[in-house]
Amino acid sequence: METILPILQQSQSASISAKKITNDEKVSFLATLAQLLTDNTKNIIAENKKDLDKMDDNDPKKDRLLLNDARINDLASSLADVAKLDDPSGKILYNTTIANGLTIQKITVPLGVVGVIYEARPNVTIDVAALCVRSGNAVILRGGSDAEYTNEVLVQIIHQALEKNNLDKNIVQLLPVDRKFVKELLEAVQYVDIIIPRGSQQLIDFVRANAKVPTIET
Repeated sequence: METILPILQQSQSASISAKKITNDEKVSFLATLAQLLTDNTKNIIAENKKDLDKMDDNDPKKDRLLLNDARINDLASSLADVAKLDDPSGKILYNTTIANGLTIQKITVPLGVVGVIYEARPNVTIDVAALCVRSGNAVILRGGSDAEYTNEVLVQIIHQALEKNNLDKNIVQLLPVDRKFVKELLEAVQYVDIIIPRGSQQLIDFVRANAKVPTIET
């Protein structure tokens, strides 16, 4: 792959449908995803082991990378908590009628396409996808190369959950791990509305220094 332009275009298109997902559809998607995570535990652990086998045993990131039965169950349980959150879209924050009869409202709307860059924490793949769908946003995920196989299988499961609920699977996209695509994502002002780096100070500093897309630091 020479460019991630097709992924960017698909995400932008999917963000339109993401904004229209109803609260009931969001809750159903989250329940489906939780069930699929549980059903695919063995497959997830097998793919996760491929990543673990590449990493030195003394690497402090190895424990963060590890997914086992308990951690996968925790991920599935966390989706129920996300489902209980109020739908943040379409809330009226301000409503007034001025002297000439004109009504003015301030209403919450989704951001659009969210790009999230993170490191060897595969739980972030599920957390971010769930929160973005819950809030009506499309998301482009760029996980670290250390978690390549794990993130790929998790996004495949997310796509299954989206399709089972008749939602566009392109609402959640995973970038290839090649570093050259990070710069393209950070400069994709036509397609990406916000970038969120989640990880070390080094990662945050890199994104801040190179992003042309607006950035929220965590």
